[in-house]
Amino acid sequence: VARKLKARPLKRPVMLLFNEGEELGLVGARAFLADPLSRQVDSLINLEARGVNGPVTMFETSQPNGAAIATYAASVHRPYASSLSTDVARLIPNDTDVTTYKERGWLTLNSAIVGNETRYHSPGDNLAGLDPRSLQDMGDEALALTSELSARLPHASGTNIFFDLSQRVFVEMPLWAGVVCLLVLLAGFAAIAWGRGAPVRSITVVLGAIVSGSVLAWLAVTIAGFLSAGVYWRAHPEITFLAIYATTLLGELAILRTVGRKLDPRQLRPAFWLVFLIVGVALALAAPGGIIYFLFPPAVVLIGILLRRWYAPSEWIGALIGILLLYLTWGELLASLEELFSPGPLWIVAPVAAIMIVPVLIEAQPLFEGADRRITMLGSACLAVLAWALVAATPAYSKDHQQRFTIEHLAQFPS
Repeated sequence: VARKLKARPLKRPVMLLFNEGEELGLVGARAFLADPLSRQVDSLINLEARGVNGPVTMFETSQPNGAAIATYAASVHRPYASSLSTDVARLIPNDTDVTTYKERGWLTLNSAIVGNETRYHSPGDNLAGLDPRSLQDMGDEALALTSELSARLPHASGTNIFFDLSQRVFVEMPLWAGVVCLLVLLAGFAAIAWGRGAPVRSITVVLGAIVSGSVLAWLAVTIAGFLSAGVYWRAHPEITFLAIYATTLLGELAILRTVGRKLDPRQLRPAFWLVFLIVGVALALAAPGGIIYFLFPPAVVLIGILLRRWYAPSEWIGALIGILLLYLTWGELLASLEELFSPGPLWIVAPVAAIMIVPVLIEAQPLFEGADRRITMLGSACLAVLAWALVAATPAYSKDHQQRFTIEHLAQFPS
């Protein structure tokens, strides 16, 4: 990056800072702030590594984020970022050098390689374990952002919410617009659910399915922890996540095929999207950046319902497209959760998976009408048991995912 920048005529100077002592208390960052050079800085690109592979995640920005996101959107060709992750980074107690730099109010973008954290702070955290594609991705992003900021400071302001679609499309909008859209969708689905009858029962069934699937998955993870020594999923966490999803499916079927079997999909459909939007409102109270994940799928479903008056199949078509959008947007979110919580607790992915599974089961309900309920439940239970048996038979550790060994220490500053 430095070599390429040196060959270019820059309108604004660029500093490259390599520091140490982050784990000892952000020592290098504090030392830089004490240097007169730091007074010449107005923007920051911070590069981190929690792992050794996977796409580079932009997980933190300065607040308000309008200028930072304008820079990111204008320069990065393969975006991998969401306003929900930046809110989570703000809420959790983890520190990076950026924590120290916040007092200066610099425009900030913080990115990291996060895949396979098992090598983090271990003898395996070396160049041999580093995926060259991730290194290239970080270099490309660093060069693009630096080139943009060295040319100009953006004039954008305010707070935006955003996410990417498959690292191809970067979607953003002002936070206030997201709030308005969320409330309009909430009111629309509340009116539709009420107009179609049995709203309380339909909402209760949907909530019961989500809770049942999540709790059953938590119970399965807990039992597996008692039966298996150590971090039993460390070598192949993807197998354990599949077992969790199979268990979540079983818990949801147990509700939808018993309590909810007499409810029509026309009643359950708006009830689900209403519950979905209520979850979005609740999440927005703590992490408003998550609002953008609750807008596009229900908007398509609502449009389909409104067009039903002129074209009857439009509601069903809108529901299918809404599910597709849900999986495109929440699929990447779920993958990020799997990576972030690969050390545990694993059950944290179950509520997200439960929300993603319910609308599929609602739309598939006519397919279950001719099937014996006991056979359906037995088949789902066998699938979950088989998945957990596969987890039990899989080695807990491997050369690439070794057993964790940690030493915790306290350091007193400034002594």
